[in-house]
Amino acid sequence: MRNANPINYNNWNVFFKGNLMGAVRFRFKDGRIGKKIVYAENFCYIDITFEVYNPEYVNFAIAENLSEVVWEHVKRCEGCLSTCSPGRDVTILGKTLHNVCGYKTDHFLRFINPDAESLCCIKKLLEFRKKLIFAGKD
Repeated sequence: MRNANPINYNNWNVFFKGNLMGAVRFRFKDGRIGKKIVYAENFCYIDITFEVYNPEYVNFAIAENLSEVVWEHVKRCEGCLSTCSPGRDVTILGKTLHNVCGYKTDHFLRFINPDAESLCCIKKLLEFRKKLIFAGKD
């Protein structure tokens, strides 16, 4: 795990057997990303590694009825990089989503200020990824 830029946010990357599982990030009020985004309040988000175009991940999401969760938590464009802003249209699990972040979008989901239900979904997703890692498929 590492912490980056403790003035604007705290950031911890989480690994399992050398594989990135996701990250836990805390953004502080008045902190910023680039020149455009200034945070109005403190908040937490959890990024989970989830390969939206990998058939094993897709099949898992469908089997576990997580399609809505995936659609809701795909990272949206925040305008932090001028190279990908204002986002793109992407088809994930058969649904076209708009304003999706162009930076590593296919590799993670973002849960902002997760509630108990979201934390249960995060747990399922992490357990699935651990199974893939143990099986040598990830």
